[in-house]
Amino acid sequence: TDGAQFSRDGDEQERIARAEYRWKAFGDDLQVSAEYAYNKLDSLSQLSFLDANGVFQPVFLPGADVTVAEDRYEVMGSYGHEISPALQLQVNLGGEYSTIEQIGGGGLTRSFKRPKGLVSLAWKQSPKVDWNFKLERRVGQLDFYDFLASVNLQDNQSNAGNPDLVPPQSWELETEVARDLGSWGKTRLKAYYHRIQDIVDVIPIGEDGQGIANLPNATRFGFESTSTLLFDPLGWRGAKLDLTAGFEKTNVRDPL
Repeated sequence: TDGAQFSRDGDEQERIARAEYRWKAFGDDLQVSAEYAYNKLDSLSQLSFLDANGVFQPVFLPGADVTVAEDRYEVMGSYGHEISPALQLQVNLGGEYSTIEQIGGGGLTRSFKRPKGLVSLAWKQSPKVDWNFKLERRVGQLDFYDFLASVNLQDNQSNAGNPDLVPPQSWELETEVARDLGSWGKTRLKAYYHRIQDIVDVIPIGEDGQGIANLPNATRFGFESTSTLLFDPLGWRGAKLDLTAGFEKTNVRDPL
């Protein structure tokens, strides 16, 4: 006597073209790369409820039938330099330009220019100790289904469509030290701090609705330790112990 159905038909397309050119200059490695990507999603959805005669009747679901398309261009330059036999520098700098178009569901056409890149430093302190330092500007990618209205019948929840989504961006600082324990194995410790802008999350919409949207800022920091201990020196050949431990703290303002 009671029932509901939700169906979705999604057609996804992706095309990528990439070119790289690498050469030696001043004794160092240089590279330039260019990439073009086209992504598209055509989605048709239908929500139906059972009527008194036992027939499923469709109801209007705003923002469910949508086409989302993105053209993305990226240009990056890479430079590697050996400062000393124990110190290596790697720099990747560039950016991306993208246009996102949504047809249907209050659709918009928007363009974004995002700088991105990476600076890393590798230091071999000793034959058994290596350090790595990295600062990266990362630009995330959007899930096109987040633009659409959807229904989860099992959890009795619905998400409103959102044509205003923007890609998340982050500054990521990481430090890692690795030590070779010889016949006893190896160990590694990594510490990190990430600051994220426009993080994608669920927010309240209207009086009693919700949907996928961007929150202004979030942070994440912590450490991770990974070790492999070998028991061969104790006479137990082939036996090992893998240990992983970590701690992470995140912070974001709850939109509710």
